[in-house]
Amino acid sequence: MAICDCGTWTIQEGKIDFDRATPWIWFKRSSTIQERLLSGAVTDNFVTEIDVEIVDTDIDCVQAQADNLKTALQAIAPGSMLETTFCMAIFVNEHDDEYISKSVLNTDDGLHVASFSVRIFHRA
Repeated sequence: MAICDCGTWTIQEGKIDFDRATPWIWFKRSSTIQERLLSGAVTDNFVTEIDVEIVDTDIDCVQAQADNLKTALQAIAPGSMLETTFCMAIFVNEHDDEYISKSVLNTDDGLHVASFSVRIFHRA
């Protein structure tokens, strides 16, 4: 998948099992919460958090890919259907300095990482 002019990116969900010589986008659902009313009744509304990491040896490509991906995610209009769920809102936030990369652990390969979280408010 090529979102910017920096070549082909491998996209991986949840685990790392690909050639680390090519740049990659890694994502994992970190949580899903079903909303409840104060009365305890369960609603059809959910909040899902997804961690996203963009990794490459070229910092300019990492930043360009991250910007393009964030822009594309934020452009999804409220009321859109995402697979089998009704999207009410999407928020993209940079991870803070406390975030530890999940796809680049214990390595000194000169890799650059841009990481952010995606919060999706949706209805089943």
